[in-house]
Amino acid sequence: MIDSIKFLIIHRCDDITEEGLKSLGESLQELKSLHSLKLDFATCKQITDQCLIVLSEGLKQLVSLKSISLICDGCEDITDEGIKNLSQGLQRLGSLQFIALNFTMCGKITDIALGSLSESLKNLHCLEFIDLDFSQ
Repeated sequence: MIDSIKFLIIHRCDDITEEGLKSLGESLQELKSLHSLKLDFATCKQITDQCLIVLSEGLKQLVSLKSISLICDGCEDITDEGIKNLSQGLQRLGSLQFIALNFTMCGKITDIALGSLSESLKNLHCLEFIDLDFSQ
């Protein structure tokens, strides 16, 4: 049963497509809670803003998530718009305690995205740990 999953780890899916991420987002919508979500898409060329939008829609449906780790270093097609949408999904997760986001070498992300992210995170009162990496 999908609703009994507590930990979801997807690691190094270099060939995942937008369609695959859409399926993941739809699966997240079936869950009510999840303890930990770790997605590692490092250097996956197929990850785009649209993928983050689909993921964000899935996050918006979760009632509870304690930990999220999203690794997208080298995903060159992610822009401020993708981060803005991801931020909107994260801001609804009042139970979130741990956030690790890695967008190293994503050259299309600017200070605008960081502003959206910081605005969204300031209302999450349970946060204990934040690790953000947007270095070039």
